[in-house]
Amino acid sequence: MITPVTLPLPGFAELCAASQTEGFAMLMRLEQHWQDGSNRFNKPGEILLAAWSGNELAGIGGLNRCPFDTHPQAARLRHLYISQAFRRQKVGLALVNALEAHAKLAGFHHLNTHAPETAFAFYQSLGFLPVTGQERLTHQKHLTPATHHNWQQ
Repeated sequence: MITPVTLPLPGFAELCAASQTEGFAMLMRLEQHWQDGSNRFNKPGEILLAAWSGNELAGIGGLNRCPFDTHPQAARLRHLYISQAFRRQKVGLALVNALEAHAKLAGFHHLNTHAPETAFAFYQSLGFLPVTGQERLTHQKHLTPATHHNWQQ
């Protein structure tokens, strides 16, 4: 199940520790920015979503307005992380699809991401195209307007 969330969040500390063990700092930054108030996913169109398997936090990811794109309706996928135990089970796919559906409803034109190289194939399998010559962008996907959320139950 995919749900909108705020921090603190049950299971987040464990997910954050797991991400750091793998050498990723995105969840540590998510928590730091949440605590200092610099990013709480509360601007128009923004959202933070969690993927759950029963009561277990399987993954998390957010959507912000993109500060590295001059287009006024550019969104950025942020802090996407799926627990190793839930990879290759379509949890990441469900989370990105939910974020994309929200972005469409919010009127965003395209999605940007700054992914680690290990995630390039994942994003490209979802229709994101590689971006070259941009320090803070690795992939982009153009969106078509939507009429409903597909992540709400």
